Amino acid sequence: MANVIPSTPLVSEADGSGFLGSAACRECHPVEFADHQGSTHAHALTPVEDSDVVRYFESRQVVPDEQALADYSFQVHNGHPEFRVRQRGNGRSVESTPKYVFGSGRFAHTFMLERDGKFMESRLSYYPPANRWGWTPGQEPDGTARPYAMGMALPDGPAEECFLCHSTMLVKQAGRLRPDLSILNVGCERCHGPGEQHVAAMKADGSMGKIYGYRGAKADTIMRLCGECHRAPGDASAAEVVGRVDLPRFAASALSLSKCYTESRGQLSCVTCHDPHQTVSTDISRYEQKCQSCHSGGRTSRKQCPVNPKTDCVSCHLPTVHLGSGPLGVPRQVKFYMHWIKPYTEEQLSSRQWDSP
Repeated sequence: MANVIPSTPLVSEADGSGFLGSAACRECHPVEFADHQGSTHAHALTPVEDSDVVRYFESRQVVPDEQALADYSFQVHNGHPEFRVRQRGNGRSVESTPKYVFGSGRFAHTFMLERDGKFMESRLSYYPPANRWGWTPGQEPDGTARPYAMGMALPDGPAEECFLCHSTMLVKQAGRLRPDLSILNVGCERCHGPGEQHVAAMKADGSMGKIYGYRGAKADTIMRLCGECHRAPGDASAAEVVGRVDLPRFAASALSLSKCYTESRGQLSCVTCHDPHQTVSTDISRYEQKCQSCHSGGRTSRKQCPVNPKTDCVSCHLPTVHLGSGPLGVPRQVKFYMHWIKPYTEEQLSSRQWDSP
């Protein structure tokens, strides 16, 4: 099944019984399991009560909204973290406790509030690289969105997408999302499919049973798999993709525009550079070795870079981009690598006009 990917894991509670959780993989795959447990995938979504984010709510930071004449602060009440919004005019305040925390904290933590089966994305996110709170992207005071005081109420579709991309399998029962019955975080079975039949077959006679593996898979298959959460090629037209100012956030879509991808004859994919079981490496030399494996200047290789044929491939051709706005938006410390591999000018990066001359 090298070129087939699992169906979207939105299931009923009964169908979810085929998912065993990543711990079931440990006995036969100890190295991959250990790598995964330390990865950002394994910490993508957690109930607040099971996380350590309560310490962020001990912050004395106040985030002002000058347009709404309101101030946001944070507190811990009876052991529970709370957002607090105070109106300056009448002094009234409202408090709310988040239910789930999205994101490993490598870039940010964004919170989800829940009421009567409906979900609301928190107006404020915490950014560990800058050790501060700031506006959740799209909910800045000067933006076009008009969130409620506590955040943005999510229709069923967007809420479902948020939970699906941060879960191994998501239960939907009687039209209602049930994260409490789901397997949260991106575990082994998110990519390899439910493990029940595979584990049973291995224990019975050593056969594989039903499981999705990717040894020898084509690049297109890998891109579609990763792109389920990182935006797959073809999810939007080329013109739409190129025109997105936030394109660096969507690695698979950006990579699909690169000559490195389109001219690789199905060889280059996300896993050429990234091990999906591990947190993304910050060792730049590791990626430059990948570049050099093709751009060595030999008769059968791609041409060498005329500016610097040996080093600095990443800084010129995969630059980091800051996507924040305003003093209390996404902080400067949070940057994304642009996976549309090509040379860039400072003007292109500052204007976010990726295809300009």
